[in-house]
Amino acid sequence: MKLEQVMSRLKKLGSELYEKTLPRHGVKPPFFGVKYSDLYALQKKLGVDHALALQLFGTENHDARILATLIVDPDAITSRELDAWIRVADNHVLNDAVSGVAGRSPHARLVEIEKGLDSAPNRTRHGMNQALIAIGGYRPALRKEEGRVVTVHPPRRRKRRHAKQLCALRCGTAAAPRRGRGH
Repeated sequence: MKLEQVMSRLKKLGSELYEKTLPRHGVKPPFFGVKYSDLYALQKKLGVDHALALQLFGTENHDARILATLIVDPDAITSRELDAWIRVADNHVLNDAVSGVAGRSPHARLVEIEKGLDSAPNRTRHGMNQALIAIGGYRPALRKEEGRVVTVHPPRRRKRRHAKQLCALRCGTAAAPRRGRGH
């Protein structure tokens, strides 16, 4: 599919309800309000298309950018392209999506993330945590030891435990987290 066809399809898939919901999550226009289930179906149809992903991200449309993060080839994205994506991720929805791409790319920067994690604002720290979890799950060569992701989290027991469980589950190194006493 070409860019114009994909944008037309996204516009048709837009939902009025999602259009009203996105601003509550910090998403600024332009956007069509496409449901994630529709984005995933479109991702399946398109497959990995790095060139189209770069074009979609360049449209500045939120839905197109989310789709771009789904169809991009993380091994083909350059450091410069990834930096540009990170700089414009101005809401937590897009931030999470771009963090996932960053974590799967060969440009995953553990050292930079570790240095800035404690001093970063909450939303940024959340994105950094997401990237670390993705790095641990997708790039085992970058993970020096089990639980590495946990060692760089802010000192909040609940968050650290949650991140450790997520990483362990994604990495296949632990059983599912327990829900509490007696469960």
